[in-house]
Amino acid sequence: MNFDAFWQTHRRFLMGIAAGLVLFLIAEAILGSTVGSRHKRGKSSIQSQNKILRSSKWYGSSSVTELRQRLNELDDRAGNLVGRTLPVLPEAYQPEEGQSWRQHYIQLSGDVREDLIPWALRQNVEVDESLGLPPTSPNEPQKIQKVLRGLAVVEQVVRLAVASGAEKVDDMEISTRAPKRIRGLGDSVLDLTPVSLEVHLPDEKVHTFVQALLQHQPPLGLDQLSVTPPDKRGRARRVYVQLAAGGMPQLEEEL
Repeated sequence: MNFDAFWQTHRRFLMGIAAGLVLFLIAEAILGSTVGSRHKRGKSSIQSQNKILRSSKWYGSSSVTELRQRLNELDDRAGNLVGRTLPVLPEAYQPEEGQSWRQHYIQLSGDVREDLIPWALRQNVEVDESLGLPPTSPNEPQKIQKVLRGLAVVEQVVRLAVASGAEKVDDMEISTRAPKRIRGLGDSVLDLTPVSLEVHLPDEKVHTFVQALLQHQPPLGLDQLSVTPPDKRGRARRVYVQLAAGGMPQLEEEL
C-alpha cells in the first residue's frame, strides 16, 4: 500500500490522532499556570507528529491498531484531567441501559425539580423554579448532556447555598451557547456548559457560602464570583456566581 492511498482511506482517523494530541495538551494546560508556553510546546509537538504521519511511506494494520490505542489512551488521560478541574456528568445523571437521552432528560429534570425545590422551601429558601433549564427541551444527545452537566452543578450549588444559610437562589441559567474563544487557542477544545445564578444571603453567611464553593470536591468549575454591597438595611448581600461544567467532545473515527 502506498502512502497516498493509505492517507485517502484513513485520512479522518489520522487527523483524529492529531486532534487527540490537541485534546490532551489543552486539558493538561488547564492544571498548570503557564498555558501560553505549554500551548506553544503542544503546537510544536503536533506539527512534528503531522510531519511524521505525512513522511512515512508505509502503515500496516498493526500500525493502525497502535495508533488507535494511542488515541484512546490520550482521550482517557485528557478526560481524567478535565474531570479534576471541571464538573463532568455524574454517574447518577446517566441514562439507564436502553433508555434514550430524550426520555432520560424529561424524567431526570422533572425528578430534580420535584425533589430540590420542595426541599429548599422546607428550609425557608426560595429557588428559581426553572433551575436554569432552557425553555425548550434539547433533542440532540450532545446538547442534552451539556444541559444535564449544568443541572448537576445547579443542584450542588443550591444545596450548598441552603446549607450555608441562603434566603433565595434565583436568576439561574444553563447556557447551551458556544463559549467565548480563548485568545490564541481558537475555538474551545472542551465541550463547556456555562452556568450562572445569584444567591441571596445574610451578610454574616456570605463567607460560609464562598468557602463552601471554593473547597467543594470534586470542583464545581467556578469561573467568576462577585458580591454586592449590603442592602439598605445592611443585612443581606447577593453573590453572583458563574461556573462551567465540562467534558471532552466525541471524536469521530473512520477506518
